[in-house]
This record gives sequence, C-alpha cells and structure tokens, in this order.
Amino acid sequence: MRRYSFKPKIVPTLATIFLLPCLIALGFWQLQRAEQKRELLAMYDMRLKEAAQPITEVATDLSNIDFLPIKVKGEFDNQRYILLDNRYYNHLLGYHVLTPLIIKETGKAILINRGWIPREELRERLPKIPPVQGSQVLKGYAKIPNKNVFTLSHEPDKDDRWPRRIQQIKLTQLSQQLGLELYPFILLLAPDQAHGFARDWNPVVVNPVKHTGYAVQWFSLAGLLVIIYLSVNLRREGQEDTDEN
Repeated sequence: MRRYSFKPKIVPTLATIFLLPCLIALGFWQLQRAEQKRELLAMYDMRLKEAAQPITEVATDLSNIDFLPIKVKGEFDNQRYILLDNRYYNHLLGYHVLTPLIIKETGKAILINRGWIPREELRERLPKIPPVQGSQVLKGYAKIPNKNVFTLSHEPDKDDRWPRRIQQIKLTQLSQQLGLELYPFILLLAPDQAHGFARDWNPVVVNPVKHTGYAVQWFSLAGLLVIIYLSVNLRREGQEDTDEN
C-alpha cells in the first residue's frame, strides 16, 4: 500500500496563501453584486407600477430617487440639445439625446433623455434633431447620472456651439454652460411617450445570473488552486524529492 506525506514547499505555499483569499473574496463579491442587482430589479419592477408624481412634489432627498416615476410640464430648448456619446442599442453605436426642458413653474430645467439614435458614418457630422414646439407634458423615470463612467476620450469645450457632444453627464458643468438651474437628476423618457427615440431602460447592465456565474468561476478557480497545491506538495514515501525550494 502506497503511503504519502505532505511536504509543503515555500513558493507554492506563499502563492496559495496570497491567491486563495483573493479568489474566494472575488467569488463572494460577485454574489453580493448579484444580490444588489436582484434588489435593484425588484425596486424597478415595483416603481413601474407606481403613479407618476409631479416634479414639484418630488422630495429633495435623492437617496431613493432612481427610477421614481415623474411627470413634468415645460418647453424644450430645441437649439441646445446634448448628444451622450458611445451609447449602444442592439449592438449598434450611437448617442443618447438629452434635451433641456424648461419648467416655468419652478424656474428650473431638467435634462430629458429621449433615447438612442444611431451615429452618422462620419463622426464629425452630428445628427440633427427635429424641434418640438409648444408646452409638453412628459412622463418618465428619475435617474441620477453615474459618476463612475469610463470615457474613451475627452472632448474639450472649445466654444459655445450646440449641439454638444459629451462623454459623461456632469450636471453642474452643463448647468453653467446652459445658463440654467438644472435639477440634480435627469428624466428617462418613458417608452410610451412621444418625441422620443429608441428606449429600453434597463436598471442593470449585467444581470444577476451572470454575476452568479462569475462567482462560480472564481470559487472553481479557488478549488482548483487547492487541488494543485496539494498535488504539488504530496510526496510518496520513499520517493526522492529533488525539487529545490
């Protein structure tokens, strides 16, 4: 009967001590992300069933405002719309069109994300958005712009020409450029509303199932690391160990 002894080597041991906690931590992090996404989807589904609140009655507390149904009345600033660059829809590259809606009742304005349009073949050629005249009553969902956005390039503001192409929504900066007091959130125009483009608002980019799958991969790598570590350090009794530590 063969007998084995466990003789750990320094390098494999140090590598395992460093890598194993990292792999396990990454697995639990993905499980946590999956749970966060499930909670976000549940909140989104619940809010889709709520009645839209007038923007004048929306609380100033922004901690729980994402995807809150809101209705607003105002007029579009048709000349100064904004093109949010590098937006994908059905695997095609384009822009999200954001137009300021001026609310006379409050003296403020809110950026309306009207949805996605394709990009022109020549990047220098910006698409023209048909103007919408007169007072509009719109419904949509409040959304605080994400501050942690990866941008492919930086487009400096060389002049005051409009439309303006941007990589990231920075409301304070846009408020100064527009000369308007903007609400601290934007409005995602509801899919059933007029004057919009392609809209499929999804609160999550990566669904919970994928996060769970990623967690399984990290835990599997952790298990594989343990198996490799044991196989490297197990020696049959009587076998000469010629490896150097």
